Amino acid sequence: MSQANAQQILDDSTRYRALLSSIEEYKATTKYDLVVSNPPYIPMRDMVTLNPNVRNYESHVALSDGSSEDGMDIIRSILDRLEHICQSGAVCWMEIDPSQAKLL
Repeated sequence: MSQANAQQILDDSTRYRALLSSIEEYKATTKYDLVVSNPPYIPMRDMVTLNPNVRNYESHVALSDGSSEDGMDIIRSILDRLEHICQSGAVCWMEIDPSQAKLL
């Protein structure tokens, strides 16, 4: 959907590219100016305290990495690979848990 929106809004739709990929499987063919990610970030300990509307209807794989207590495994993987997929001066926007900011 975002690609279709970009084609309607941008004069040059080649300036935007939406990708759905795990960071581990992604093979960069170009370097980007902006990376936006909404990775699974909810710490395992917080999964039981989520609002039932979220906990019961959202994919747990989309919410938590399921393996780390702090929810940072996938975030760390993304951060480790940014230098390989981004141009100098690029920006990364990522949704994280407020408790994770101090861990970065």
